[in-house]
Amino acid sequence: HYLPKLVLEIAQQVQKEHEMDALYALADALSEIMFSTYSRRDDNGLELMQHFSVATAKAFASLCLKSALIPCLERRSKVTTILASPQNLSGEDEKETYLAHLREEEKLMTPLVDSVGYTLKLLGEAFYQVFKEEVSPILGPCLIGGGDVRATYAAVCLFDDCVEFCGRNAAREVTPTLINGILVGLNDSTNGGDDELKQAAVYGVIQVSLNSPPDCLVPHASNVVNAISSITSQPKELCPSEALFENCVAAMA
Repeated sequence: HYLPKLVLEIAQQVQKEHEMDALYALADALSEIMFSTYSRRDDNGLELMQHFSVATAKAFASLCLKSALIPCLERRSKVTTILASPQNLSGEDEKETYLAHLREEEKLMTPLVDSVGYTLKLLGEAFYQVFKEEVSPILGPCLIGGGDVRATYAAVCLFDDCVEFCGRNAAREVTPTLINGILVGLNDSTNGGDDELKQAAVYGVIQVSLNSPPDCLVPHASNVVNAISSITSQPKELCPSEALFENCVAAMA
């Protein structure tokens, strides 16, 4: 009964808040609440769904994404643009200052995206219209790369979830956009050496293969297969993570 009121109240506080530490705390609280709700969906799912509507999800997602995530991504974009031109930096100390700023911003970006992801998983197909209207316009552009690999990682994770949980129609519609992020994540020249992004990209290949029209990956089959086989062809213990290796094996299957 209290879930919708609590989530909307926190989202409204996010909209009003400008102090970064307070924003971190609010975003983290939202993420924890939605994770807990999703984890307990089997215990009281029917009662929960009667009170936590798609309209509530849309309202809280819109408030958080527009008031907090968009400014966060804009700040991150400015920093990554500066870091892309190292000749304009005074030295390693200034570079580290900017990298530290990105790490701080990620403390806000991650729980905001996670809270939306848990809501997506909770509502499934019913969330797709919210995803299309509120999430895709904001995070879709991050899938083309551009230097902020952690923003690309966040976007790939949410689009992976959409393909997996939001039904066949959603999978068909969002896969062309997700493939941009998959290709960025699999390519070592564009993924910034980020193993989590690569793992999310491989997981995306699995979900597209399972849920999207069979021809979606055909134009990119060579690049995808080469990237994944380069991981599975080496001993498992040399892979950056066991999960990445196992995802690659599943994707090749």
